[in-house]
Amino acid sequence: MFPSTRNLPWTGPRPGTKEWMRVVGVIRDDRHYGLEQPPRGTVFFPHRAAGLTSMTMILRAWAEPESLVAPSREILRQANPDLPMFEVRTMMERVNRSLWVRRGYSWLFGLFATVALMLAAAGIYGVVSYAVNQRTREIGIRMALGAQPGQVLRSILGGGMLLVAVGAAAGLAAALTTAHLIEKLLFGVKAKDPVIYVAVVLGIAGVGLLANWIPARRAAAVDPMRALRTE
Repeated sequence: MFPSTRNLPWTGPRPGTKEWMRVVGVIRDDRHYGLEQPPRGTVFFPHRAAGLTSMTMILRAWAEPESLVAPSREILRQANPDLPMFEVRTMMERVNRSLWVRRGYSWLFGLFATVALMLAAAGIYGVVSYAVNQRTREIGIRMALGAQPGQVLRSILGGGMLLVAVGAAAGLAAALTTAHLIEKLLFGVKAKDPVIYVAVVLGIAGVGLLANWIPARRAAAVDPMRALRTE
């Protein structure tokens, strides 16, 4: 199978020579040189004209792939006992083997992203918890003067989520700026898919809300009298 950049079907001499080629089949555009490459027109030449010492046979059936191996070997043996049949795999196995590098990168990026998200959540929790501890006396005074727990909760959450919003905006800007660096690792999806960006921002906001909620709830449950006695 040889891709051709000319309009299909193509008949004529081989480029750069006077040798004519015989085309025995034409299929739709195919990603023959990798999933990251654009589809190209594909034609079939006779096996002998291609000058190859081996060939690949593809069987399409509704039966289990393993049940086709023995009959295929027998048919090949009857055609020519000297022809070996090797590297028998399903199409899914071949595709998975061709994608293991990209999937490795994907798992690695996913692991880094998970670790970064956990560190960000831990950082937000630590900062907000420290701020609540520093403001314990202030919160007690406010509640003694009539502030409701809900008001304290909203105040702590508002300040914490402001930090999350600033961080998410900075990260979004950086992602949009550097998206072109991973375009070669993607196929079938866009590096700047708005659905993905919205989902990531919402996920970060959810994690940030959880990290803020715990210290905010603790602040809202402060006993005013106990807080006033705190040095």
